[in-house]
Amino acid sequence: MTFHGTSDQVALAEWLFQELNRSPQEDQNPPNREYHLAGSGDTEVRVLYGVPGATQRVVNDLVTASARWEMSRGYSLASN
Repeated sequence: MTFHGTSDQVALAEWLFQELNRSPQEDQNPPNREYHLAGSGDTEVRVLYGVPGATQRVVNDLVTASARWEMSRGYSLASN
């Protein structure tokens, strides 16, 4: 795989690749799975794992909870 971008963007791509290549079962109590993109203010990337066999309602509840958490931290859900 080849990445093109700034050094910060390549670092994010490398981190994301490692996170997505990790099995959720590798760590029952995962560490903080957040990456703060340098030079972009408060931009962060998070990796969330779903529950195998989850119903659509469970997925919707997870998305809603994540959105509420973002809004509680003062983030806007609208793209700029």
